Amino acid sequence: MNAAKGSPLAPVAPESLARFGELSAVEQEAREGRLRPAARLALRPAKRVPRMAELKARRGEVRQPIQPGGKRAQACDSALGQWRRWEADLKDGAWAVDHNWCEGALRPLALGGQNGLHVGRPAAGPKIAALASLVETGRRWDSNLRA
Repeated sequence: MNAAKGSPLAPVAPESLARFGELSAVEQEAREGRLRPAARLALRPAKRVPRMAELKARRGEVRQPIQPGGKRAQACDSALGQWRRWEADLKDGAWAVDHNWCEGALRPLALGGQNGLHVGRPAAGPKIAALASLVETGRRWDSNLRA
């Protein structure tokens, strides 16, 4: 289900998506500026910490009136339970908020990995995935892969 098209009586999903979009914009700024981990770490407290605090407070406000046991209650509880992990990148500039760059790099190779499983080499899929991860990490850090 597309979260942005949720119930018109529950505007929480579009609001949350917009808030996460603000967090992603900070990371996009760091990527476009090609910031190294130390500079990325310096950028986050000023721009992301206040937004994270607002998001956490709002998440708590949304959770209060919801009856326990429902899907919305479970979603809020899960989000609040994972909060420490969501804030981990605020302590280390090398960590990315998302890893879409890696997922995007692996997606085209998924079919190749599955095909590798069918040609008599069961270990081909995981090996291809590991190799793709190394290559994409090298590209991300502007390493010369042929050096």
